[in-house]
Amino acid sequence: MRKTAISTSSGGHSAWAIGLETGSSAITEIWVETRGRQPRHLGTFPGQPGRLEWVARGKRLRFWETPLRVPLHTLTMLPKRSVPLVSPGVWEISVRDGSITRLIKAVEPGPGSPTVVEAGNAPNPTPASKAVLWGVATAFNASALAYTTVHRWEFRSAVGRYHKASRAWTALPLRFKKHGLYEAPVLSYAKALAFTARKADVAPGARWVCRDHLTVIGDALHAYEGAHENQRPPDLATLRNWIETHTLTPADSIVVKTLFRSAMDREKGRRISYTHGYRPEAEDGEAVVTSFFHNGYMVESVRSGAGYRTFDRRVGRAQIDSLLDLGMELTPIEPLRAISTLEMLAGVAQDYARGHSRLGFAYLEAENLVRAVKSFERAIECDHSLAEAYFGLGLTFRKWPRGNYDAIRYFQKALQYDRDHVEARFNIADIRYKLDEHDVRREVKKVLALDPRYAPAYLLMGKWVEEFEKDYEKAALYYAQYMGLRPGDPEGRKRLGSIYLRTKDYGRILEVLEDYAVQNPDDDQVLPILAQACMKLEAYDRAAAFFRDFLERADAAEKGHYHDIRLVAPREILAAFEKTPPEDRWAFVKKFWADQDPDLTTAANERLLEHYRRVSFSMQNFSEGRQPWDQRGEVYIRFGEPDHRSTSKELNFQQSMAVQRVKERLSRALYGATRPPGSGIGMRGASSTYVGPVYPVRSLRGRGRGGSYRPVTATYDGSMVPWETWTYVDVGSGIEITFTDEFHNGNYNYAPEPLDANIPARRLAVLTRYSPFNIYRMAVAAQPNYYVPPKNTLPMEFYFNSADFRSDRDFQTALEVYVGIPRHQGHYMNDDDRTEIKVDRTVALRNPTTGAVYRSEDKIHFAAKGDVTAERSAFVPDLARMDVPPGRYRMEVKIKDNLSVQHGRYRQDVEIESYDRKRLQVSDLELAWRISKRKDKDKFNKGTLWVIPMPTRTYRVGQNVFVYYEIYNLTMDEFGQTNYQVSYTVTKEDNLSAMGIITSLIRWKKGKREELAVTYEMEGEDATEIEYVELKLENRPAGKYFLNVTVIDMKSGEMAQKKASFILAQ
Repeated sequence: MRKTAISTSSGGHSAWAIGLETGSSAITEIWVETRGRQPRHLGTFPGQPGRLEWVARGKRLRFWETPLRVPLHTLTMLPKRSVPLVSPGVWEISVRDGSITRLIKAVEPGPGSPTVVEAGNAPNPTPASKAVLWGVATAFNASALAYTTVHRWEFRSAVGRYHKASRAWTALPLRFKKHGLYEAPVLSYAKALAFTARKADVAPGARWVCRDHLTVIGDALHAYEGAHENQRPPDLATLRNWIETHTLTPADSIVVKTLFRSAMDREKGRRISYTHGYRPEAEDGEAVVTSFFHNGYMVESVRSGAGYRTFDRRVGRAQIDSLLDLGMELTPIEPLRAISTLEMLAGVAQDYARGHSRLGFAYLEAENLVRAVKSFERAIECDHSLAEAYFGLGLTFRKWPRGNYDAIRYFQKALQYDRDHVEARFNIADIRYKLDEHDVRREVKKVLALDPRYAPAYLLMGKWVEEFEKDYEKAALYYAQYMGLRPGDPEGRKRLGSIYLRTKDYGRILEVLEDYAVQNPDDDQVLPILAQACMKLEAYDRAAAFFRDFLERADAAEKGHYHDIRLVAPREILAAFEKTPPEDRWAFVKKFWADQDPDLTTAANERLLEHYRRVSFSMQNFSEGRQPWDQRGEVYIRFGEPDHRSTSKELNFQQSMAVQRVKERLSRALYGATRPPGSGIGMRGASSTYVGPVYPVRSLRGRGRGGSYRPVTATYDGSMVPWETWTYVDVGSGIEITFTDEFHNGNYNYAPEPLDANIPARRLAVLTRYSPFNIYRMAVAAQPNYYVPPKNTLPMEFYFNSADFRSDRDFQTALEVYVGIPRHQGHYMNDDDRTEIKVDRTVALRNPTTGAVYRSEDKIHFAAKGDVTAERSAFVPDLARMDVPPGRYRMEVKIKDNLSVQHGRYRQDVEIESYDRKRLQVSDLELAWRISKRKDKDKFNKGTLWVIPMPTRTYRVGQNVFVYYEIYNLTMDEFGQTNYQVSYTVTKEDNLSAMGIITSLIRWKKGKREELAVTYEMEGEDATEIEYVELKLENRPAGKYFLNVTVIDMKSGEMAQKKASFILAQ
């Protein structure tokens, strides 16, 4: 027990306020002593000694009470705070009898100050002082325990403890009145604690705790700023971590656990409740930390000068509306910020139904379905007739697995309270569409009756008509109406483009989508549709450009799907690919696709474009249940469009004989010659009865060898799962693959092997062997992918031949390709009485080793007076010259008639010779129709000669054969002279030993024709010589002939030969 004393004296009178303390409890005894008399005890107050003055000429004392204070919730590292249990009172004490009166009006102390005296100089406390102090301490401790209970969030218990503390104070005067304990001051404690008990209940108690928390947090922020150059922490988590770096007492650790949490925070696992209400950028006078967890109130810690003050304010309607508007604005763009804002609103307006409802929409936008449901349900608790809350529940259950029918129920509930809720009505229609129900049209009409300009209804109606009624013209009309209402939305254009793909109106696709693609470069999803249309129009270069633009904009994951070769490459290619270093794999993929190019004459790779088309189609049509596609996509990418496709939604009764044969073969393998379970028709000759899967799928349970798995026939369809069956007649010997959606979630997999106790083991073995997965696996092992170039239904005839010569470029060879277009392929213009040929000619070479591709393109235009199409043997010649490295090449020559849709293409493997500068060599022999002196400069000029090639290599009987060739690397003597011998031999195919076929050789020399011997010797002045002769083959019969030219260098003795074949025809 500690003793303190304060004395005052006036006119010979003395008085003392003697304080006795134990812990946080204290009592004050009032003593007086008049002149010449002993000290007398007037009475005892609870609390510390306060100011004491003489008044009324020494008849009374005035005492300023210092109430007992309860230490507040805080940390040892922060300033101590406490709060008085009662408001301090001012009392007047009668010196005569010790009675007291509380002054109602506040009175300030007079001039001067009381004297603090040594405790030993003051009167000794009464003998009962210890008992009184013990009684006050007991009541005070009960009060402090009640406060601690509040901060343990045991609010109901705290109410009881405050009432218990109040009763303890009430009992003190009865026990200690005889010892001078004043009743009125003690009862003021009892009344204050009884009043505090009402504030300790759950809602006000939680707000009380929050106020204390924010007061401590304000002190902690002030301390943090002092340690960090007046900078606030970026978030409260940083502040908490900083506090924890200090040495904390066990009591501090308990405080920190709850300091940053609100008792009303329903997020039990959250470490910091006030995150959303923290604003480190707040200015002086603004709230830095705000608690939004108390209905109708906001508790704020406000920056005020050098420190922080805590305020507890009511929330007005304007603030509620502002939070609601901000949350709704943020929901579609920043749902997490919207959740923060709307959680604040739900905390300060806990009975505001729209606040909870809009919080539900924010959770829905963030894909937090559980929280969304709770928020919508809370909104309905607040207002059971709030249509938007039921609508929100409907949207949430649409996203829930198997939640469609619950969603419909909630949408209908929304319509019950708001009959004009267009979106609820539309969602019912949309769900019924996805469930393949047949009353979609009726539901959509109800939507349009409510709002004729509701665009999504037209889109949905278009999809319904397209997919279920197959009325593509009407669907196109709905899509057009949708585009009219939403011109900026690409969905309508994509759908319209898809319709035109179905109807094969490819020109219309380009008309509808191409301008849109240019005007909306950010929308890349229309590019694959445009590419597919261009492919169908054989505009492969444009198709390649559209796919290239699309892939340049695609992200890495999407590009990977298009560039992945694992679904098309053979096993050995994939093994080589896996061994290729990562940095070289893209080059490997490019070479792989170059090897697959079916038409080298075009810059576009048609096989690669078809792969891109298949990938795009799979991602668009087979990705509902799994990304990027389900098993249907894998099969489609490998094998393309099936020859026959039938689905549980759309039975396909049209089957070619080839398809029927595939089904019959599979049926016999599965069921033998007996009738399939449930078919009702014998198997022999009955394959056309299979309008669905031959392989059994899950069906209504029944007896028989098939158990509850059965095929789908024209007379029986008991299937219980969605299915698709695809038939390929040219993959292997013909295969059928069946897919099923076992979980009704849009994810189609290979139809599973039946698991039914009624199926015998032997039949199970057969079903396993011919299961769709095993059929697919065996087909892939034999044929990794299937592709057939578009068939040329209108082929165009032409002739071509080639010869190679030494190039002027180092390390390269000049290849000449000769093309002849028959005149009968021309077009006679009756009005103009003339014949025209207009074609595009392309020659392409590809080196299979390096992958290098070389192309030469030109236009051929021929016009003649009259109709010359009857001249069957006449042709229009053309020549393409290309300098390429020597080696083996695949050569393709293609012509395309610009006056019709005809085209022709030929492919040939060629070996292009290397012509060095060392040994004697002879170029290929160019067979010509005519060789003469050079005329006008054109592609047929060779030096001073004009050489018209003979691409047909066919001459009329009696017609002379012209030959052009070049000799390289002749040896020159010291005088710069060469000497070489040339021999010509012609043999007939059916008599290769016969000689002497050549009647004579004619050669132009110095502008004159001269005859030569079959073997002749020449001298020259150049290491390279140009040779050309005219072979006279008079009276030789029709047939195939071989020409052999032998050149001997008479100075070096080297010999070189070349051969060529030609035909003599009547």
